[in-house]
Amino acid sequence: MRVIRHHELARGIAKLTEDLEELKTERTMALSQYADTDGTLGTGVQAVRNRISFLEATLQKVERRESKYEGELKAALAQYRELQEQAEGMDASALDAARQSMRPDMEHEAHRQAREVYGKRYDSGLMEQSHKDVVAMLGEQERQASVKEQLQQNRQQSEERTHYLEHAKIC
Repeated sequence: MRVIRHHELARGIAKLTEDLEELKTERTMALSQYADTDGTLGTGVQAVRNRISFLEATLQKVERRESKYEGELKAALAQYRELQEQAEGMDASALDAARQSMRPDMEHEAHRQAREVYGKRYDSGLMEQSHKDVVAMLGEQERQASVKEQLQQNRQQSEERTHYLEHAKIC
């Protein structure tokens, strides 16, 4: 009985020894990814630490922007409520005409701000979809863009792609 138990224990020890050797090999391989040529952990680990620092700094910037835009949003909503109260006493057709006259400039400014905020990640297709969503929310019929406007939009998208490609080559 002891001999059988002895063999079972020997097999168990051999299996554990094999597993231990595999773990040591995996650890060595993982450490070698971050090791310098002299075998010390240096540049690789430092690169990871630098990346973490960069991401933390980026997170702080994003949080600052978020609080800034949150404040701007609150101010815009307050202004919207105030204007909505003023609009209740106005003639609906005069209000619509005033809104339509201001709209192109405001849309252009919104596009400019979005390009500024998103930089190379700006997506004109997403902006166009947002425009359609706004039109739907306002209950307006989307007007057909004139040929001149379509050409201008195509030229703008082409310039954005060119700018993105030039920027991608630099990076």
